[in-house]
Amino acid sequence: MKATYFIECMHNVYLDNYQEGETENVNNFDTEGIYKAENVTEAIEKHLYSLGYEFNKDYINTDEEQDNKIFYSVLCNEENEQARDSEINLWRKDKKILYANNMIIYVYELIAAKI
Repeated sequence: MKATYFIECMHNVYLDNYQEGETENVNNFDTEGIYKAENVTEAIEKHLYSLGYEFNKDYINTDEEQDNKIFYSVLCNEENEQARDSEINLWRKDKKILYANNMIIYVYELIAAKI
């Protein structure tokens, strides 16, 4: 049975150099959404998909202190779209600027309130 989840996502975008790693913070923004899903992972996947990002649960970093908080990162181009393989290849050769979109994601399961 599907549950309803609220996703709250904070994005911190950094200039990312293949050799040097993340450098300057260039943008910050928040996104959110409500999703019906079989489980928490599916809800996160739906939110990231709504932003145009692919999702791989193996790349999730969990927070040791908060059960509903994870960290996830996507390599993006200047339009904040997930970088394509061709862009990543140019980035590795220092011929393309890409950005690390580091996300802090909070997941809440919504349940009916007793009135």
